[in-house]
Amino acid sequence: CANNEQVKFYIPNTWWQKVTIRNHKFLLVHGDDVKGTTLPINGLRGFADKWAAVAGFIPNYTLAGHFHTSAELSTAQGKLLVNGAFIGPDIYSLKTLHCASPPEQKIFGIHSRRGVTWKYDIDLREDK
Repeated sequence: CANNEQVKFYIPNTWWQKVTIRNHKFLLVHGDDVKGTTLPINGLRGFADKWAAVAGFIPNYTLAGHFHTSAELSTAQGKLLVNGAFIGPDIYSLKTLHCASPPEQKIFGIHSRRGVTWKYDIDLREDK
């Protein structure tokens, strides 16, 4: 992507990043610090609510990975998007999460007025 002027990488020095993309606020976290529930998306909802109160930053979208499964939820404050994993099931997902979701990644487009207007979960399984 180094020669593609439309692709930019922002690498934070912290475990979180807040960024505005096309007039919409995004909170990006890995998700390993999201606790308190057996459903990761609910834990992420609580995390986003607490984050908004502490940081004074109400994201339109909160994005996380870590859980090795894809999920989405609309809330009063915005959308929560949990990304899948490139590798699919591994020791962590099997032992800790007890899940074996297929390898997948989210891709989405952002409109300046409407926010995320399309999204896909890209299937990364190899043909056998």
